[in-house]
Amino acid sequence: MFNNGLSTYRRARIIGNLETVALINHDGVVDWCCLPHVESSSLFARLLDAEDGGHFTVQPATPFEASHEYLDRTNVLETRFETTSGQATVTDFMSIPDIAEAHQVPQATVFRKLTCESGHVDMAVEFEPRFDYARTKPTVEEARHGVVATSNEKEVFLSGSVPFSISDHAAHTSVALSEGETRWLVLGHDQEIPIEPPHPSRDACRRHRLLA
Repeated sequence: MFNNGLSTYRRARIIGNLETVALINHDGVVDWCCLPHVESSSLFARLLDAEDGGHFTVQPATPFEASHEYLDRTNVLETRFETTSGQATVTDFMSIPDIAEAHQVPQATVFRKLTCESGHVDMAVEFEPRFDYARTKPTVEEARHGVVATSNEKEVFLSGSVPFSISDHAAHTSVALSEGETRWLVLGHDQEIPIEPPHPSRDACRRHRLLA
């Protein structure tokens, strides 16, 4: 079923690594991503199928207002959430060649940084990969640093510092954050990535020009 809510994607933004891209909506949902390359089959395709396409959601567990913007002259995306209990920011980026090589991580890696700016915010995380344009529901199992989704010869790993619950070919968790606290979620293709990420320097990030 084609997603009838395409008007919402006017507020979506793209992060990338010169090899592929991820489409992130203003509410913290990765609605489209192909790994490891842009011509690869999809991992998340809610853009095309709102119910069964697959997604990777990070957003407050309670009602919120949201906005997002790129860091100045970079392809690093910040999504800011306001709730009645506090404010939180999710920072999204992908590893680009010089950073990936320096830190020995694959380029096809998505980093999601969760930070509480004030008060306290409970963040809900939903990881529902659907391989090959949602033709395949992968097996989701525990891994050393999080969970792994597997189908045929394809694997994707989600690493995090919190335990995940697994059900219905998906993984879920909640992250309770107080002011000043930070947590990381790291999505890796065919390889489990340590939770500690590389720090993207501003010079390196500038290689990613905004897609206006």
